[in-house]
Amino acid sequence: MRVAMQSIEETQSKKLGKLRKIKLSEMVAIELKDYIIKNQFKPGNILPTEMELVEMLGVSRPSVREGIKILQNLSIVESRNKKGLIVKEADLTLLQDYLQFHIDSQRLSRKTLYEAIMTIHLGIVPLVIDKITDEHIMKLEKIIEEWKQTYTSSKQSRLLDTSFHEILFEVAGNEIIMQYTHVLKEYLLGKYSLLTPEIAKINLDMHVSLLASIRDRDLDKALSVMLKHNRQPMLLSEEL
Repeated sequence: MRVAMQSIEETQSKKLGKLRKIKLSEMVAIELKDYIIKNQFKPGNILPTEMELVEMLGVSRPSVREGIKILQNLSIVESRNKKGLIVKEADLTLLQDYLQFHIDSQRLSRKTLYEAIMTIHLGIVPLVIDKITDEHIMKLEKIIEEWKQTYTSSKQSRLLDTSFHEILFEVAGNEIIMQYTHVLKEYLLGKYSLLTPEIAKINLDMHVSLLASIRDRDLDKALSVMLKHNRQPMLLSEEL
């Protein structure tokens, strides 16, 4: 019995870790975020004053100020003259900057970044098939026609590739995914050598096939085209 109890204690001790001390200011920030969410506050809505928050939360004024500062740094709230503390409009460029920093600092492989981009692209295909309009298709067709004339120019090919996918993301209508993709793609375009004419042609042909399947609203075909393209050893050098 003692051995069994000792074994249980050892197992439990391995699962437990040190608890992080949470500052009052962090608790204030958490409570204020919950308050905004629960009350369904919108950008521009006025929040309680510092003194009102002191009374509501039962903490000191310095703790409230520090908690507000945390949310200001996260671009969740801002202080305006005459209005006081208000909910701020979402700024996804902060997400972009955060992701860019971690990509740079961790020196992720080109293959890892490419796979992330293509996974996101695959994910939006059903949304594109569902929401695409004739106007969007016309824009994509115009890009393809120009691309056919200039695909041997790596710079122009890349610009048209980017424009093509920007329209797809516009159709999908998901701003958060757009921010992630923008960071990943800009990183790849800024750090790596130009495409060879052979790879540029493969890339163009894939987009021609993808557009045809989108025009036909054929989801299975569109996914098949994307998956086949993902297996091409394009832009996949090893660590930076």
